[in-house]
Amino acid sequence: MLILVMTGNTPNGGLSRESGSALSRAFLSLEGLSVGDAFGEQFFLIPEAFDAVVASRQPPAGVWSWTDDTQMALSVVAVLEAHGEICQNDLARRFAQHFDPSRGYGPSMQRALRQMQEGAHWQMVVREAFEGQGSYGNGSAMRAGPIGAYFAPDLDRVVEQARLSSLVTHSHPEAVAGAIAVAVAAALCAQGAEGHQNLSPPTFLDLVQRRVPSSEVASKIRRARDLPQSATLAFAVSTLGNGVQLSAQDTVPFALWCASRHLQNVEEALWTAVSGGGDRDTICAMVGSIVHLRAPQTLPTSWLQAREPLPEHFSALPDVNLRLQLAQLQPSIPTYDKGVNDPGASGARPQSGSHRRPLRGQGCLRDLPQVSLKRAEPQDGHRGEGSLALEEHA
Repeated sequence: MLILVMTGNTPNGGLSRESGSALSRAFLSLEGLSVGDAFGEQFFLIPEAFDAVVASRQPPAGVWSWTDDTQMALSVVAVLEAHGEICQNDLARRFAQHFDPSRGYGPSMQRALRQMQEGAHWQMVVREAFEGQGSYGNGSAMRAGPIGAYFAPDLDRVVEQARLSSLVTHSHPEAVAGAIAVAVAAALCAQGAEGHQNLSPPTFLDLVQRRVPSSEVASKIRRARDLPQSATLAFAVSTLGNGVQLSAQDTVPFALWCASRHLQNVEEALWTAVSGGGDRDTICAMVGSIVHLRAPQTLPTSWLQAREPLPEHFSALPDVNLRLQLAQLQPSIPTYDKGVNDPGASGARPQSGSHRRPLRGQGCLRDLPQVSLKRAEPQDGHRGEGSLALEEHA
């Protein structure tokens, strides 16, 4: 088994060989995330058209624009590249600098980033969100895959770094738990863990939930783990949710269930994820960021070509040798194709807690070169779900 260890920057400021491998893993996760995000975004259609396109299994034509999910993940990877860890101050600065309203940010995230742009410190902005409880939206989970990929050899660091990333925008314990869950799932896929040759969906989900703090997210991951192999997509959606509430606890468990069923096939995993409806771009972003680490060769080239190009700095494919090594190391995992079913209705909105994790500041204040992002044309008709209970997406 190949062990990929991240040791940080070299004394002369360049990336060490091990750090380069960590960054390549993060890029690989980012690639899956961005394709999943862009793929899912194409399916915000009227119900009749949605059902027809999903049933036909024909990917939409044209360029697939990505959303705020990818935009914020780009900043996460840029911070990992610059610091070798999550530097909260720099991450907040990049989020604010590259805020592009046309990407589909939720209303509360737009308010927060505009406040940061006007000079408010991110800690103050986060403290005041949702009457001091902090946001439990799914936005910090959607960008967590590359963090898990980067720190994959050390799950303790995966948990801590995902937590630090979440606290910059989403300080509610449920949001933190969601980010940790996605990061751990990505790390497990990047590891190709020895001794897990017969890793089944329940085993994968059990390994994830062991690292997730006590929360509704953790409880619903266990519920996902315990769903029978015969469970239909409709039943999974009715049990776990599908992100229509835009909360971590309504999104992450279903995304992990989709990923667990197709750990060796990105294409199948994304079709399953998008078929559930709901917050389909974010669910597909999570699924892509996880499964692409284990089975990058199963992402159709045509899908990668259809996705709107990433900024130039991120557009190069991850190291080919690393891709081959990851593909060769992955254990043989059974997949379960349950077909496409009409999604059931999600459950009632989870109740938010009255407490939140304490904020932890970071001292990374270096003025670092910025990643220049291309501005997308405004997207008309983004989101067809109507008025949602929680005004939060990122």
